[in-house]
Amino acid sequence: MLSKHDVHAGIQALGLERGDSVVVHSSYKSIGPVDGGPVAVIDALADVLLPEGALLFPNLYIPHGFTVDDPPRFDLRGEHVRNLGILADLFKFHYATHFSLHPTHSLMGTGDRAAAILADHDKAGRPCGLGTPWSKNALQGGKVLLVGVDQRVNTTYHAAEEQMDDPYQLTEDVIAGIVIIDDREHVVPSRLHVWRYHPDFNVLNPELQVLGFLRWGRIGQATTICLDAKGFIDLALEKLKQDRGYFLEGQAV
Repeated sequence: MLSKHDVHAGIQALGLERGDSVVVHSSYKSIGPVDGGPVAVIDALADVLLPEGALLFPNLYIPHGFTVDDPPRFDLRGEHVRNLGILADLFKFHYATHFSLHPTHSLMGTGDRAAAILADHDKAGRPCGLGTPWSKNALQGGKVLLVGVDQRVNTTYHAAEEQMDDPYQLTEDVIAGIVIIDDREHVVPSRLHVWRYHPDFNVLNPELQVLGFLRWGRIGQATTICLDAKGFIDLALEKLKQDRGYFLEGQAV
């Protein structure tokens, strides 16, 4: 059985250290048995990064498509995380101290750097582009950690896609979603994702590794990827400018 010390060592072997800001996407089951369970995994992440850094998890709410007449309504603190794994759900209710205000693509976090990264999401007008925490984490030297999952769940990709002149996965209309936090409602106008396509960002892995933006490792039994978020976004944006359908493999744009 894996100990918390083993998890801690696996995280450090990926080059992460105190003061880093890291967005974590994870599958706890992929790690294998851990003494202390998922709490030990989150505690190990916190021990490596905090207090000076930021430990961040996605707090997504995308049960169906939304329209102007059917906007999203999301309780940032109160609703369980859907389809993002037990670590994200546990983090939400027992660790998160800050939440970004967005009705579908909120990030949540803790640590000294978290508040600044998560601020002003409600003013960005898009889920993941410039001015959002997904982009700010990258621009401030942050990382993305994929534990037992691959690039298909890396939401930071959209920070590149939404910089294009034709962000084809966004609604044409601005939709006034509602987020609830501490019993207060906030109206957040934003274009939202429409999920027409299913891009695969794993094609970037070899080049990212050559450029020094990707490190492979293991946490227990889980294959784990640590990405330099800005390097990842810059390369993804370069590929999109060369070929708008680069990540779509035969899907018509």
